[in-house]
Amino acid sequence: MKKTPDDKTLIDKQLDLMNKMNAKNAWELESQVKMVLTKLGVHDFKAKIGTLSGGQKKRVALAQALITPCDLLILDEPTNHMDNETIDWMESYLKQRKGALIMITHDRYFLDNVSNKTIELDHGDLFSYDGNYTLFVEKKIERQQMAESMERKRQNLYRQELAWIKRGAKARSTSKRLEYSVSNPARRKLPSTGWRSGNFSGSLPPG
Repeated sequence: MKKTPDDKTLIDKQLDLMNKMNAKNAWELESQVKMVLTKLGVHDFKAKIGTLSGGQKKRVALAQALITPCDLLILDEPTNHMDNETIDWMESYLKQRKGALIMITHDRYFLDNVSNKTIELDHGDLFSYDGNYTLFVEKKIERQQMAESMERKRQNLYRQELAWIKRGAKARSTSKRLEYSVSNPARRKLPSTGWRSGNFSGSLPPG
């Protein structure tokens, strides 16, 4: 640009790049990167990645993930080997961040302070809870208690149904025996000269 200050093509290209940087708010990107790195404990901004320790490399990767705009951010144990001050800062940063966040973490306090929705996969069934981790635990206990209550009612219904079936089977068996006793001719012991009509029975005298 200094050698050809009047080159219209270069001027137009520079203006186009400046507009793109303005649109992406790129002028503040460097200061934002330094701020995040500092908060995560990385202070040497000129150090090469290959010279950093494993923990420092992880912090740089975490800073890159936090700064990069995205609709869904996935973090794996983000609070490992972090001090309380760094964790507190990260909680505040994630709360203000726009977009969805999925975390794998054993830090329940961090999870409780950052999350606002929990999705649980339990034996192939998917359950959704609005609220933080504490609310999820409370709602899960309520759901399990309700499920146990429904299961007890179902078992009681099965027992009642089984008892009814057994009573019905016994009653039908008794009825069959009674019907057989009444209708079986072999059980009628009437004299050969006797006669029976209706509910009256008797015998005629000889001759």
